Amino acid sequence: KVNNNTIFFPLAPGQKDGSPPARRGAAAAAGGGGAAGGAAGAAGSAGAGGGDAGFKQCDGACVATSDPAYGCTESGCDPCMVSNATATCDGNSCAIASCDSGFADCNGETPDGCEIDLRSDATNCGACDRGCSLPHASALCQNSVCVIDTCDAGYTSCDNDDASGCDTNTNADPRACGTCLNDCFDATGNWTCNTGKCELSSCPTGWANCDGSGCNTNTQTSLSDCGFCGNSCAPANATGTCVAGECKVLSCDSGFADCDGNPDNGCERNLKTDPDHCGVCDHACASAGATARLCQAGSCVPTCAAGLGDCKTPIAPSADDGCETNLNTSPDNCGACSRACLGTNTQLRVCAAGTCTPVCNTGFGDCTTPSPPAADDGCETSTSTDKLNCGACGRTCSTLGVLSLSCSGGLCTSSCTGNRGNCNRPLAPGADDGCEADLSTNPDNCGACGRACSNDHVSTRTCSGSLCTSTCQAGYGNCQLPPGALADDGCEANLNTSPDNCGGCGRACSYANTSNRTCTAGLCTSSCTGGFGNCSLPAFPGSDNGCESFLASDVANCGACGRACSTSGTSATSCSSGSCNSSCVTGRANCAMPAAPTADDGCETDTLTDTANCGACGRACSGANVASKSCSLGVCDSTCDLGYGNCVQPSAGADDGCEANVSASSASCGGCGEACVSGFSCGANKCGCDSNGDCNAGGSASCSSGVCECLRLGPNQTCRPGERCVNDGGQSTCSCNGGGRCSGSQSCCEAGCRDLGSDASNCGACGHVCPPSFSCSSGGCACSGDASCNAGSAGSCSAGVCHCGASTCGPGERCQPDGSCG
Repeated sequence: KVNNNTIFFPLAPGQKDGSPPARRGAAAAAGGGGAAGGAAGAAGSAGAGGGDAGFKQCDGACVATSDPAYGCTESGCDPCMVSNATATCDGNSCAIASCDSGFADCNGETPDGCEIDLRSDATNCGACDRGCSLPHASALCQNSVCVIDTCDAGYTSCDNDDASGCDTNTNADPRACGTCLNDCFDATGNWTCNTGKCELSSCPTGWANCDGSGCNTNTQTSLSDCGFCGNSCAPANATGTCVAGECKVLSCDSGFADCDGNPDNGCERNLKTDPDHCGVCDHACASAGATARLCQAGSCVPTCAAGLGDCKTPIAPSADDGCETNLNTSPDNCGACSRACLGTNTQLRVCAAGTCTPVCNTGFGDCTTPSPPAADDGCETSTSTDKLNCGACGRTCSTLGVLSLSCSGGLCTSSCTGNRGNCNRPLAPGADDGCEADLSTNPDNCGACGRACSNDHVSTRTCSGSLCTSTCQAGYGNCQLPPGALADDGCEANLNTSPDNCGGCGRACSYANTSNRTCTAGLCTSSCTGGFGNCSLPAFPGSDNGCESFLASDVANCGACGRACSTSGTSATSCSSGSCNSSCVTGRANCAMPAAPTADDGCETDTLTDTANCGACGRACSGANVASKSCSLGVCDSTCDLGYGNCVQPSAGADDGCEANVSASSASCGGCGEACVSGFSCGANKCGCDSNGDCNAGGSASCSSGVCECLRLGPNQTCRPGERCVNDGGQSTCSCNGGGRCSGSQSCCEAGCRDLGSDASNCGACGHVCPPSFSCSSGGCACSGDASCNAGSAGSCSAGVCHCGASTCGPGERCQPDGSCG
């Protein structure tokens, strides 16, 4: 560490002041060397070498790289973290120096430290991999010693030594039979220990001392001690027998059976209720068609799915067939088991959806169709004669207008009352309608069965008083009305074409001024004699008036029927020789004068604004050198292309457009009347000086490239186009028309200083005017919105340019009445 030019060294082990440590690598009196190993000293020990190798700086102090409190690397300072242990360094890695008391590093991995508690870990008890395993016992590790937790059944630790485990079998050891202190040999005899009880061991084969009173029990036949004492032979649901020391089933209780042959579980199957062993062993109730398999009293009685039935019910040991019968389709079990469809009067027995629906013999019907479980009665009804089922089941002969009901051959043949008629006699299965026809009003049976009112051109057939009084389709009339029993002729008159019944019965077309009477669409459309027209066409019931109009002079029908002379823009209407020649109001003219049959348009032309008829019919505004044509008060005042001017605007005679070339005229430079100052000439629509003298209007000046420069005591002053130099208090200065000078972007025009880049009245040149509502941008005329493009037809404005339909206009052009640019 350096401070005020003084070097401080960290204290080395045994150093008491801040003096520099001994040079590494020099011989050390006490011997000992650094990590790098210096040269051997006088005592044969190596000195420290390599400068400060083996140290690093942590928290402002120089510490050894081998100090585990600061890690073991040459750069990091985090301490070595090992659980339950003391850390050390192994080179540049943390290592375990020693484990805390009672802990051990059994897996040899430093990161988890001494991970095993040898005091309680049953797999590493007191030492790594020393598992606790005691005879006939489960073990625990307590204070690093394996101890008994619990003994196996029948074992006990009688020596009180955990190391030997549960050493004594108290079920069999006669010295510790049942408990550690119960020694069978305390009593006389040769004893054994059996299940924790002392027993005599010298009984003959097949005999045992089961009650402690001697070998008096025959274990070969005893039901209570079969094979050995205490082994009861009492199989479930059965009577048992002990044969040669083995328990066997002698007989099963009623309803039970030993199906698996295992005496241990006795007669394990209830043959009355077990669906897998129903009635006899292995007789399983089938699941086919069943929602639940059931065994009742040894018979399979399944719960069947809808539409199925267990009708056969085979008896064990025959295999069960489940719900084998389809009750929806079986004619022998229709709707229920054993419910047979009867064959009476049937061609074919049929069961559908659990109901008997037989195919019946001709003339018979299954009309009652009893529902299950009621018995079926087949095709019980004669449909040939039964008035309640005549021709079909449920088809009752109607009583409407009937005098007496009857059914014959499946048809209702009832007799009728009064003026009623049984005309239809509908066939089955259609419903009978009795004596359905009222012969006085029925249009199909008007006066008698079969006398139908005609359908010819009829919209609604009607019968009244036994006569056909039908209403007619549009355009037809029932004009004759044939009487009596004659065949009806319907609506025989065509009211659209008959000149004697035109539009209505008895309405005749007039002969007045006609050459040929005709009827069309119910109107009299007769051909007329010369000069007349059939214009009014009165409709029925009004009388026809023939050819009533004189077309040569009728202003309502001038030249043709319905061609009225228009009143638009007129002061008075008139018709002469079939042409409209109406008088016009001021500013309007009848220029088109369309001929019949074209509709008249009156005084259709506005001669005050129409560029095609400006001031008079046919006087079109010229397009010569014109940017956008315009007519105002009957005079062509079109805006011009740059460099031209509409200086003469004739009010009569042909228009000459923008007739004046103003690009080089000093009298009209850039625009009409824009005269250059004396001495200046005009070029490219701008006034400019030609010599120094042109610029001198009382002040010293010079001319350069058509622009004046005023000579001053200080910096000279360059004038704007059109300006000259005047004397201002002894100094030469620029002046526009004798007034002040123009600003930097302006030019001197006849009307004064104007910005030719943005002034719509002086756009690009003095006096060059843009069309109405146009703006001036960078010296060019530009539209300012869609409305500004309308010079007679609508257009759109985009980027300062008008668009007329699909056409893109040039600068300053607008949409003319014919939709073109101009």
